[in-house]
Amino acid sequence: MPASLRFVFAIHNHQPVGNFDKVLEQAHEDSYRPFLDLVERYPEFKFGFHTSGPLFEWWERRHPDQLERLARLARRGQMEVIGGGFYEPILPLLPERDRRGQIRAFTEYLERRLGAKVEGMWLAERVWEQGVVKSIVDAGIRWTVVDDFHFLCSGLAADQLQGYHVTDEEGRVLRVFNIAEDLRYRIPFRAPKDTVDYLRSLATEAGDRVVVYADDGEKFGVWPRTKKHVYGDRWLERFFEAILAESSWLKLSSFSEAVREVRPVGRVYLPDCSYREMTEWALPVDTQLQYEDAVAEVAKVGAHHPAKRFLRGGTWRNFLSRYPESAVMHAKMRHVSERVDALPLRSRAYEEARQALYRGQCNCAYWHGVFGGLYLPHLRDAVYRNLLAAEVLTREYGAAGAGGPTGAAPPVAERRDFDLDGEEEVHVTNGRLGLYVKPGLGGHVYEFDVLDKGANLLNGLARRRESYHRKVKLAKVVADADGVESIHDMVLAKEEGLQHRLHVDPHWRMALMDHFLGAGATLEAYSRGSVRDAGDFLLGVYGADVRSKDGRVEVALARDGRIGGRAARVEKVLTLGSGTREVEVAYAITNLSGERLDARFGSEWNFALLAGRAHDRYLVGADGRNLGPLATQGVFADQGRFSLVDEWQGIRVNLHFEAAADLWVFPVETVSQSEAGFELVYQSTSVTPCWSLALAPGSSWRTRFVVAIEG
Repeated sequence: MPASLRFVFAIHNHQPVGNFDKVLEQAHEDSYRPFLDLVERYPEFKFGFHTSGPLFEWWERRHPDQLERLARLARRGQMEVIGGGFYEPILPLLPERDRRGQIRAFTEYLERRLGAKVEGMWLAERVWEQGVVKSIVDAGIRWTVVDDFHFLCSGLAADQLQGYHVTDEEGRVLRVFNIAEDLRYRIPFRAPKDTVDYLRSLATEAGDRVVVYADDGEKFGVWPRTKKHVYGDRWLERFFEAILAESSWLKLSSFSEAVREVRPVGRVYLPDCSYREMTEWALPVDTQLQYEDAVAEVAKVGAHHPAKRFLRGGTWRNFLSRYPESAVMHAKMRHVSERVDALPLRSRAYEEARQALYRGQCNCAYWHGVFGGLYLPHLRDAVYRNLLAAEVLTREYGAAGAGGPTGAAPPVAERRDFDLDGEEEVHVTNGRLGLYVKPGLGGHVYEFDVLDKGANLLNGLARRRESYHRKVKLAKVVADADGVESIHDMVLAKEEGLQHRLHVDPHWRMALMDHFLGAGATLEAYSRGSVRDAGDFLLGVYGADVRSKDGRVEVALARDGRIGGRAARVEKVLTLGSGTREVEVAYAITNLSGERLDARFGSEWNFALLAGRAHDRYLVGADGRNLGPLATQGVFADQGRFSLVDEWQGIRVNLHFEAAADLWVFPVETVSQSEAGFELVYQSTSVTPCWSLALAPGSSWRTRFVVAIEG
């Protein structure tokens, strides 16, 4: 009996919530549309197709004909529709109710819009934890697909991976296919014959093996230089023809057909895992460098050395410990989910808030690897914009009882562990502004929400070491590169000189951050993060007292510490009134020592307004003069008033100082990697008003300033 094999070919298309329209349009023209143009010409080429909800919604608005084409392909049995979480969430990160809700919502949408039955789902970033089995099966799904790496990490051997396995949790049974990593790196970067030869090597006389290729559809036209390779040079056309020419022994199959016609290979229990590259990116940077070196050493022995299967990185949740900005965004999402879940299920507010919540669970902005992800401000902004929209709906419903608008509310304060770090924070809101304060970390403000704008003004990102930084100086500028490679292998840069911008921040960049700067400190050194504080207040623990009086809420923070070796106390009070978009800040610094205390004090605020060099995002001085774009660096002396303007969002941040201050201003810009190469990304504008102090023993210095939001 001649050897034969079943081959499942599937693609996964995704665009994150909040991505730029021009990016989606380019991807549509370079990849999504030409792929369907070509595959329609080969009706015998059966394939699986997953497209995430955000991209489907965009197609409905901009290219509804794309959905009609997909419906036709599904009706003629050529395309299997693959479901998932509607807005491509990392499933284990969600509360159980949202896991099921996202999957069911997307299944209902696909079956209604494409007229196809959905039996299986795509697991976003293939992030697996055994607990998702119950969620997936309870949502009506029979099978999913992850990487062969997951199976190897569970202890299985490579020759046990040509098929699907079953797993169970709390009595629910799920079928799990594995994606062949060898194929992910072959397609479309090697000749079609290479894939055919690889598949032939796995064929058996029993013909019961199933081999799966499933990967990003963006590899076919969006990844650098692939459009010409895949379509211009006819790689994909030649691939379709090469596969179809082997139909005597190579059977194209859908996942669901394989489940119905082939017995499972066996039972498996997978460890917490994702695809191999993701487990590498999730590691702390020093460990990641060691991991890369270990992988390189094993590769010298051979690509298929048995030791390779024992080399695995971290779990996806490590991103929450690596990046506090991701951790607080995740905690915010869970808090908002609680509020949405408390709404009456049949209310309009619930439906609107749930959809906004689901959009805010889109995975891309919560992590970082070869794609920009967390490093891209517009993606983080989209998450907060949706989470804040859901939060506002829950607050309006609670105040009005019917989901109607209520306007500004009396200020309220709540103390609880909002960011899930084991310590209490303070949240203050008046329905127009919302602030989250961390007494246990410098008494900082880590979230500053303008609720009617859906903006978190502190949604920036600190500059950190990344393992890929050691490659930046070796990168070719994109225009000088040639050849077609996987994005995992390319070393490209979008501009020259990035190796000189690899600054590292000694702390998370928030607001109300108390600095005591030595006499020799300069803005240049301060902007690089290389100035050491003369005090121990910046990251110290503050006591917190919350009090309400006269329609205002005050958060009073205080700490006894040392400045230049001398005992001192810092007291600061945040005040939020009713119906206002102003926050008042009052400082008192007392010399507790028996000696004179001379110091330069600064209160650092990092305002994230999305674009550092756009013409409609700029700074304004006390005299009303435009001082340059948000990415301007400089010392602006003796300022009683200072503004940051974002015309695109319609937000103006005004700082009013009781005592004129010298403002140290600079852009926080990160060097990150994307599929197109290393790039410099504006994250926020750091503004530190500074005052010189000369305090006799026992004396105090006091000042006030106001942060007021217009627009």
